[in-house]
Amino acid sequence: MPRDCDALEWDRKAEWNVYPSDHIGRPRGAARAFPKTTNTVPPTGPWSADVSPMGSNDFRSTKRHIRWAAIHYPGGPGLIVESNGDQHVRAFVETDRISIHVNNWYGGTNTGRGEWTANYGTGQLIRKGERIASKLKLLIRPQFPAEKGNRK
Repeated sequence: MPRDCDALEWDRKAEWNVYPSDHIGRPRGAARAFPKTTNTVPPTGPWSADVSPMGSNDFRSTKRHIRWAAIHYPGGPGLIVESNGDQHVRAFVETDRISIHVNNWYGGTNTGRGEWTANYGTGQLIRKGERIASKLKLLIRPQFPAEKGNRK
């Protein structure tokens, strides 16, 4: 997507019932790549709004088990990814564009360390010659309302 197409919204099947309103894992939300916050050292705002060249923590964190996710211009057109909760979305800023990755499984780690595998799983080994297939449903929406979380 073009670099100024930097508004991300989502609805997902969350692991827990309750999240803080600014938690990157909340079930439903909206995030901008570069929220209008003041960067200070040390940071004084929420961790989710901390920015890096790849975007804010909230924008670039993986949204697991999505029902839908949308990337769009603020108040303008964009794309919606529809899913049944089996897919995961991660957006981030590159030098000349916004990338959005849609995956059917998310990383994990093969460290064998309990804390890492408990939090992130053991990953998925892909063997030489193995075939991976996935279906993706994209919808183009000509206009997104300015309100947060106003989908479907």
